[in-house]
Amino acid sequence: GGASISKAYNIAKYTLSPVWSENTFTYDGTEKSVFVDTFETYISLELTDVLNSLSYSSNTQKNAGTYTATIALPQNSNYQLSSNSCTYTIAKRALTPTWGTTTFTYDGATHTVTLVDLAGCVDVESAILATITYTGNIQKNAGTYTATATLPANSNYVFESTVSTAYTIEKRAISLTWDNTTFTYNGSEQYPKAASIVNVVSGEEAAVKASITYSGKGKNAGFYTVTAALPATSNYVFEDLVTADYTIEKKLLTNPVWGTTNLTYNASQQTVKVTDITGCASGEKTSVLNSLIYIGNAETNAGTYTATTTLPDNSNYYCDEVITTTFTIAKKEISAGWGSASFTYDGAEHTVKITSLSGVAASDKDAVLASIIHSDNYATMAGTYTATAELPDDSNYVLKAASATKTFEIKKKSISLTWATTTFTYNGESQTMEVSKVNGTAIGEDTMVLNSLIFANESQINAGTYTVTVSLPDDGNYQFSTGVYSTTKSYTIGKRTLTATWNPLTNTISSLSGCVSGEEAEVLASITYTGHNETDPGTYTATATLPNNSNYKFASGASTTYSYTIQPPVTEEPEIEEEV
Repeated sequence: GGASISKAYNIAKYTLSPVWSENTFTYDGTEKSVFVDTFETYISLELTDVLNSLSYSSNTQKNAGTYTATIALPQNSNYQLSSNSCTYTIAKRALTPTWGTTTFTYDGATHTVTLVDLAGCVDVESAILATITYTGNIQKNAGTYTATATLPANSNYVFESTVSTAYTIEKRAISLTWDNTTFTYNGSEQYPKAASIVNVVSGEEAAVKASITYSGKGKNAGFYTVTAALPATSNYVFEDLVTADYTIEKKLLTNPVWGTTNLTYNASQQTVKVTDITGCASGEKTSVLNSLIYIGNAETNAGTYTATTTLPDNSNYYCDEVITTTFTIAKKEISAGWGSASFTYDGAEHTVKITSLSGVAASDKDAVLASIIHSDNYATMAGTYTATAELPDDSNYVLKAASATKTFEIKKKSISLTWATTTFTYNGESQTMEVSKVNGTAIGEDTMVLNSLIFANESQINAGTYTVTVSLPDDGNYQFSTGVYSTTKSYTIGKRTLTATWNPLTNTISSLSGCVSGEEAEVLASITYTGHNETDPGTYTATATLPNNSNYKFASGASTTYSYTIQPPVTEEPEIEEEV
């Protein structure tokens, strides 16, 4: 065997850098392919064979998109590739869309805007239209909207720019009829409202009515114009300016009730007002009562008056008759204090009058006191009188009954008497007690009073002690002491003193000196004797006694004595006269 030597060696493959065909397309509904046109360097003799030997993957597409095509050489190829892929693009096809109807009128249903035409479309147009999605293209309510159309992301088409359109659902024109246009004031806003709506979508009338706003709402009585307006967001619009003239009439008030109408004078202005009335709106009675305009309701002086009240012209109320009442400010009863009501007769006139008042306002007191009218309040003669007082008819006061009269008294004046004499001596004639002077009379009345004295038992004849009674006339102005209208005075007619002449023969009185003419014999006959008729010799005393009721006496009293002696009959003595 011979020896052999081997050596491995390598023949490297030739590197090819492919040059691809056009790799940018626009979708046109047909397939698009990319392939290698040539290589940057190549063995010219083998170029065709090498190109033909290439196997392709994903190099043919129809739809728009970006793809990668790959190539491969046979494993036994003498060549290798510097890169084996190529990115190629099928661009989306630009479409120019046309929108359908974009103006509608609100009808309560939804309205949709869509594309109706796609200029540039190479496929079945309806199918492409069906792939389009929309935003904002379906609306119901009136307004202006924007609809946007969008192709699917995997679409072979593209819009040249954002595809949108403004579309409008016009407000639906409506008109209305008004309900009541005459109201009566009730304290709340009142105004006409829609009674019915013409051309409203079925079922929406109530909601439309509720949505209407009204301006020109009235509350107070008067004439107004109301305007109806729909909200800016409403699906409706009024065909024209919608207005209505309406009236809120004044509300009738009844049954006015006056407050106290029987007042009593208090030197201040007093007022009568209406304190209640029927028909006021809730919560308004006080303000209505305060709004009343009065005539003649405020007075100060006592009297009967008529007050009238009316509502102001701008009031929301009225009365169907004049509100009037009669009210009285009664005279105030007052008490009076009378001045001195007890006098003593003095010949002058005495007057009683009211000197103080109770219950009179200080500001009125002097004037009221000066205004009092007195009657029968003066007198001169002694007696009891009743004076009356009253206030003038136009006075604001009246005297209480207990103060309107006053009993006053002029007491009789006490007097005393001076008697001429109270001691007399029997003279056989009537002798009379006489008052020589009346003491204590009013000036110049002593003689008159003296002449008015009434005497009883003032004259006597026989000796004795008597009582004369002097009385004053019942209607006179004088008394002797309080309540005493008669007085007595004792007086005496003393026995007349006699001088006796005794008869020594009889031992009796033979004559009397001092007797009233013509009475001596009677007096002598009335004398009784004792001890005068002794016969035996001796010395005796004869006693002569006058009767107790005799008008005479002796110097020694009722009796007188005479001493006599009876001598023996030898010698006769001469008669001796003894004066007793």
